Amino acid sequence: MNSKDKENKLVDRYNEIKNQPGITGGVDKLIIDCFRYKILKENPSIRFKNSFEKMNDSPYPEFVGDIGRHLAAKLRRKVEICRADEELQLKVQKQRAKRGYSDLDVWGIDIWFVEIAYKILKDYRKHHNGYPTKFLLSLHPTQEEDEQSSAKWNEVLDRMIFLLNEMGAGECTMTNPFERPYSRINDKFEREIGLFGEKAKDRPELMKKDKSGGRKMYTPSDFPDLYPTYKEVYEKWSACNKEIEKYREDCKNEFFKLFSEYFRDLWD
Repeated sequence: MNSKDKENKLVDRYNEIKNQPGITGGVDKLIIDCFRYKILKENPSIRFKNSFEKMNDSPYPEFVGDIGRHLAAKLRRKVEICRADEELQLKVQKQRAKRGYSDLDVWGIDIWFVEIAYKILKDYRKHHNGYPTKFLLSLHPTQEEDEQSSAKWNEVLDRMIFLLNEMGAGECTMTNPFERPYSRINDKFEREIGLFGEKAKDRPELMKKDKSGGRKMYTPSDFPDLYPTYKEVYEKWSACNKEIEKYREDCKNEFFKLFSEYFRDLWD
């Protein structure tokens, strides 16, 4: 890599401008915001790069010039979301400190429960000292028996933690192999046509309003000539999503069965 290439690397440019006062507009400020919110990283892992490319349908930018208009628009939108989330989290923290729960928790009690239960059980699994009496091997267990009983209890806790992860506390191990091609077609459709046909200037008939004054929302399936593979990809994506939903539902049912069985034992 020559010196000019090195000067143009995102990290180098970021380090040059991040402490300068009065930075406004353009790519410079966008880079600063992306580093601040971890949208871009100084030393991104392969997994981080792959995730970035999947979400943005664009190669991970190594140089300032790699941030074209389309990618810049996506990055700015991500920054806006991150900034709004930052403000929301401050509000959430104040509410939880004051009353023990937040509006966000009320809006998604299921999500709140899974995330909290996952964190608590992981901590409990790491630090607990005892185990349920049902795991006692004798009235006066030896050290070996005590270790065996504790190991059995840990197996139950590990299973509950795993199920919570699959339910939504982390990344489900069952993934949809058609997610990327499905997202690519939809992203391309939004760029070329728009959800309401607003970008298809050569098809003014799409902009007509219906009798109620509204406008029809389109999908790639409305344009089989432009997106001939969409129907097949969508059907495969949808079928796989249903399998994942069923798997997660099965995980939820198994978790609450264990949670109910050992509910009175979750203390130390």
